[in-house]
Amino acid sequence: MSTVLEAPRPAVGADASPATRARGARHRAAADGALARPVRFAAFSALVVYGCEHWVRQVAPTDTGLALRMAAVAIALALGLTLAGGLRRDRTRRIAIALLCVVGTVAAVTAAGIPLRFAGWRNWGALATGVGQGLETLPNLNVPYRGLDEWVRWTIACGAALLGVLAAALAFTPGRGRLGAAVALSVLYGVPIVERNPESPFVSGAGFAVLLGLFLGAERLAAVGGARPRLVAAGAGVLALALAALVAPQLDGDRPWLDYRGLAGGLGERRQANFDWNHRYSPLDWPRDGRELLRVTAKEPAYWKASALRRFDGVRWEHEAPSGGEDAARVDTPRPAGEGDWYEDIDVTVRGLRSEEYVTAGFADEISGTAADAQPAGSGTFTTSGRALRPGDTYTASVYVPRPTQRQMAAAGTQYPDDVQRDLEMELPEAVGGPEAGRPFPGGPQQTMIRFAAFGTAARPTISIPGRPAFVGGEDLLEQSGYARTWAEAQRLRAAASSPLELVRSVRGRVQQGARYTERPAQRPVPLDAFLFDTKEGYCQQFSGAMALMLRMAGVPARVASGFTPGSFDSEREQYIVRDLDAHSWVEAYFPSFGWVTFDPTPTIAPPSSQEAGDGDAAAAESGADGATNRADVPVPQTPAADSAGGTTADRNAGSASVLPYVAAGVLLLLAGLGAWLWRRRPALPPLEELRRALARSGRAAAPGLTLQALERSLAGTPAAQGYVRKLRMARYAGREEAPSGRERAALRDELAAGLGVGGRLRAWWALPPRLHRR
Repeated sequence: MSTVLEAPRPAVGADASPATRARGARHRAAADGALARPVRFAAFSALVVYGCEHWVRQVAPTDTGLALRMAAVAIALALGLTLAGGLRRDRTRRIAIALLCVVGTVAAVTAAGIPLRFAGWRNWGALATGVGQGLETLPNLNVPYRGLDEWVRWTIACGAALLGVLAAALAFTPGRGRLGAAVALSVLYGVPIVERNPESPFVSGAGFAVLLGLFLGAERLAAVGGARPRLVAAGAGVLALALAALVAPQLDGDRPWLDYRGLAGGLGERRQANFDWNHRYSPLDWPRDGRELLRVTAKEPAYWKASALRRFDGVRWEHEAPSGGEDAARVDTPRPAGEGDWYEDIDVTVRGLRSEEYVTAGFADEISGTAADAQPAGSGTFTTSGRALRPGDTYTASVYVPRPTQRQMAAAGTQYPDDVQRDLEMELPEAVGGPEAGRPFPGGPQQTMIRFAAFGTAARPTISIPGRPAFVGGEDLLEQSGYARTWAEAQRLRAAASSPLELVRSVRGRVQQGARYTERPAQRPVPLDAFLFDTKEGYCQQFSGAMALMLRMAGVPARVASGFTPGSFDSEREQYIVRDLDAHSWVEAYFPSFGWVTFDPTPTIAPPSSQEAGDGDAAAAESGADGATNRADVPVPQTPAADSAGGTTADRNAGSASVLPYVAAGVLLLLAGLGAWLWRRRPALPPLEELRRALARSGRAAAPGLTLQALERSLAGTPAAQGYVRKLRMARYAGREEAPSGRERAALRDELAAGLGVGGRLRAWWALPPRLHRR
């Protein structure tokens, strides 16, 4: 009969020896750890998946696969850090942990959607710019985000990916506490819950609380011996959750305890630019700090139009709301045969602009994909009917941007449709033409409207007064008004032109003749006439306003458009970057069969430097005078022009390039910090070994038989250096442990470098570097 003998267990009772009790404690700790580690890892994995799944709901449509990819990266990093923590050698373990964290961060960002090519140092500038723009947009977003801006989507997703990596690094790096990881996991879950309330918030919160409790208290739960204590602990947890479920609804009031969204919105307001597109002719007061306002995705560059100024009130150009359904159909822009590429959809992302006008191009047909309601505002423009556009908004505009050649415009003719006759009118208020001319208006002030005869006809300008039939005689009224000189000049140019295109080019040349660009023009009662004949200085409002007025007087339908020039092209993202420096006014002239064509009379030597030629002059010089193969707005490379804030517009548009030095500096600082950390963690040499190494590195190797006492006597001329060696001698032979001071260490370093020049001083620093504080 055999006997099964059990191995004797360590005695842990009162009669056990201290060594036996210590071994028993170690056995229990090992057993508890074997149970706690998988529980903690499982709880962490569930928390990451739980948090990422809620986080991706901030973007519509929700991508569950994205949540799983980001969570998988964090879980894989946690597993790798757990395995790396078992390495025996400290240095190997630290290097492995650092590499895992770097690889995990890159993998997390890639899992969030950012292409892997941005990990290359050449693209760090573009990466920093894109993420920075996404962060600037976040305070103004509506959740869930339904916009088209990929960088906003990537930035939102990166928040979850990086929080998961941070939580894994804090929770599973040896020597790190789990409290920081719990905070990161709470943020990962809490932010989307606050931004977008789930259907069952209290049930969701209870599940999160259970998982977080298991993550934080796995060791304590494993240490509880027996089924009954563990059952009591579980019951206490259930009771706490039940009490919380009763109390939480009472704390969930209608008003927030802390209005963080209002605070963020207020901070965002100060980062937004606003524009009034009506002409004022006063000193330019638009924002001019290089702030990015828009990003436009389009096939070709264009002038991005916000408003069309059709009404000239006798002093200035202003926007006039449409009186009827003039833009219900595109009757003024018929589609020419074979020019289908003039119709396109452009995608616009609002960055730093707050506007009630939709920024489009040419003649806009439709606005789609926007969170704000859009309503037609006349002349192919749209405005918001509810809230204004703000950073983070995106929309798609269906636009028609005609780009006819010189030959096509020359052959367009003068068959102007009825709906553009309004673009041959001007008002003549009493302040401009009545008392100053010595003759009152026949219909009273602010009611006299003059309509000019279209180019190619011999009709005289007519006067229209409410309540009376129109009658001729407009030229007599103009000759006695403040616009007598402008009228006469327009008629001179009209008589010399053989076609509307030739007239447009002649008027543009006359407006630029002798004129100087300045953002502080002189103020005059009749600003446009004074600009043409007296001051000859101004900015885009004076140039465009004078050209449009002369074109109307000469019989070509014209209006002023306001918005932005094309901006700079981001080849990496294939988008046009529009900044506040690109704000601009230009002219649109009507050509039958093509519609409204862009012409820019403002000198291109002035900001914004992204202007286009606008009339094909430069292109015609290359391809022949007939311009058969040239379009009306072929871009012309411009020399970057200095703006009022200093520097050039090109410098400000090179945002991605300017970020690279800062990114490189940050990487260097990170490497320096890592080096300092490794330096502090290096094992310290024994004092005598350090002294022997210092002598050898400085080229003063110790001779055979050299003693500490002899070395001390040789340094009698330098008491501080002598004190360094004395303390080493007393520590070795007298047991008096006292570390040399920094002054004594520096004195010995100077002695090592004495007589060896600059190279010897460098060798001395290498031989005996300053001692940093180390654990």
